[in-house]
Amino acid sequence: MAYIYPKYPGEIFDDTDYPNQEDDKNWSKAWLINALKEELQACLTELGTNPKGSHASVKARLEGIAAGGHITILPLSYYVAGQGTWKIYHDSRLYLSWEFVNDTIANHDNISWKITLPKGTYTLLVVGNTGPNMGILKWYINTTLVTTSDMYGTTAEFNRRVYQTGINVPSSGIKDLKLEIDGKNASSSNYYSSTIYIALWRTA
Repeated sequence: MAYIYPKYPGEIFDDTDYPNQEDDKNWSKAWLINALKEELQACLTELGTNPKGSHASVKARLEGIAAGGHITILPLSYYVAGQGTWKIYHDSRLYLSWEFVNDTIANHDNISWKITLPKGTYTLLVVGNTGPNMGILKWYINTTLVTTSDMYGTTAEFNRRVYQTGINVPSSGIKDLKLEIDGKNASSSNYYSSTIYIALWRTA
């Protein structure tokens, strides 16, 4: 005797009789899939995106939700020190009243933070200090150099804002944002780094 069962949730027949319950398993699986679809539909509706269309077009719209997103990183957040010892120093003259520095003050001291970025175009803002003992700072996303800043100044300048626009992130995912001291101005006396605040925001 052949048994007919629905491919998707609907009416389940009372007279079903089978030895291994495969049709019930298939029905339950289909029910879970449809429940997940309904939950995803509700989330997408709330976010204001329509899930109709090809996989590529839906994926593009989902990634577009993050456009204009803003990431703020306080340097004392979870980090990995690749080289050097990094510490917090308090100074009431500074924005937030502290700075994050490489206490070892050595060339190639470096540190990185884990961040999640959807693909797109970004602007990077770093707030720090310049001065006569500062090094040249290089910022990377994964292994890609995104900006270089010579932080040397004849006198100290507090809360200096450094911008880099047009940073291309070609794929979505977890990234390493890395800061490395790489050399110094010929007039600088050392390889010092001072970072107060970091921000990234998507522009396209």
